[in-house]
Amino acid sequence: MKRTRYQGVLNIVRFNPYFFITALVAGLLIFTSIWIFSGWLSILLGLCLVALLYSLVVSLAVSHWIYDLSKNFINYHGSEIPLQTESLHG
Repeated sequence: MKRTRYQGVLNIVRFNPYFFITALVAGLLIFTSIWIFSGWLSILLGLCLVALLYSLVVSLAVSHWIYDLSKNFINYHGSEIPLQTESLHG
């Protein structure tokens, strides 16, 4: 099976759909609430929205870096490449 360029990220989204659906719904609710409320509450909701988006984007970007771009640690079949170790027992 040939891996696509974003196979690792797609697998994470596919294995955790409820997390991403919940984040999407929460983001939409926060975004619409910013327009309803004003003052400090609107600023607080805006900060919450930024934190939500930041955590999602960074999480998926790191997953892409580890699973899709790093061929030194994980091979194309998804299993770990064994690293060389030494036994220092005397």
